[in-house]
Amino acid sequence: MNSKTTKQVLEGKAKLLREDGKGKRPNAAKALTIPKEEALWENEKLGSSSPKVPCHTMWWILTQHFGLRGRQEHHSMAVEDFSVCSDDDGVEYVTFKDNPTKTRQRGLNTKRRPVLPKMFAGGGARCPVGLFKEFLSRRPPKLRETGPFYLAGSVLPSFQGDR
Repeated sequence: MNSKTTKQVLEGKAKLLREDGKGKRPNAAKALTIPKEEALWENEKLGSSSPKVPCHTMWWILTQHFGLRGRQEHHSMAVEDFSVCSDDDGVEYVTFKDNPTKTRQRGLNTKRRPVLPKMFAGGGARCPVGLFKEFLSRRPPKLRETGPFYLAGSVLPSFQGDR
């Protein structure tokens, strides 16, 4: 079988699979609806109810407030990239100094954001600033102001007794 015949066979098979509803799918993620997000909060999949939940909550909140797009952006974040501040009225907010990403590569001609993105306190159990501060307070003391934002098991053993 020559390469032209092989290509025709593969194209034919791909056509049949697409007709069966298989094949290329859109890369875009489906948006989480408000009722589905509400269900995550109500079922304590978001919040601060158990050790794993704050990590998932931070992933969700930081994605929403700072426009983080994927795993690599979250992976490269450090605690030092964030600052907790207050405005003139005393309302707390968190700023995020983002790192270079696939879409914001920071070359010579790249313009920085004129204003750092901010996440404002809203009060209550779902307050993003309160949840952010709670997340940091659960870290080992030596890692509350420095280090990777999300801690992995290999980072923790030497700090376990410092809690």
